[in-house]
Amino acid sequence: MPANVRLRQTKAPTSETRGLSGQLFMRQVQCIVAALLLMAVVTGCSSRREPEIIETHPITGTVTYRGKPLANILVIFHPAKGQGRPGASRTDANGHFPCPTTHRESDGVIPGQHTVTIANLQPTVADSAVATSSTGGSTPQVKFPAKYEEVATSPLKVDVAQPDQVVEFELKD
Repeated sequence: MPANVRLRQTKAPTSETRGLSGQLFMRQVQCIVAALLLMAVVTGCSSRREPEIIETHPITGTVTYRGKPLANILVIFHPAKGQGRPGASRTDANGHFPCPTTHRESDGVIPGQHTVTIANLQPTVADSAVATSSTGGSTPQVKFPAKYEEVATSPLKVDVAQPDQVVEFELKD
């Protein structure tokens, strides 16, 4: 063997050194278990907020223009000052709209003052030359004044003060 190489003699593990390594192992296991328990407690106690559901009132009504019902129109109730979610509903062939949806299907609208906007869901008379032939001759939607389509210009206002209100919207030129 070369002179500059030294062999290191190691002792065989004794019961004393085995005991120390066993204690260290148990200490590590205890730390891991404590960390896992702490993570479980922190995760379980975190406050996961459910979305707040605000009170709503059912409301129904009809929309007419020049004395005729407006079919397939979107009626949107916008709460005053943007406080809360708008509620929306669609008119049937008789211009009647069922209870709008705000949070859940047909739950109504938030109580208070609302500006109501109306939006076409069908082609208008001006746009209907192509649409009428492609839809099999269905009646095109009557065009009504654009002022009803925007919150800033719609004159339609309603105070939803009690449940089960019925409102009539007659659009004017």
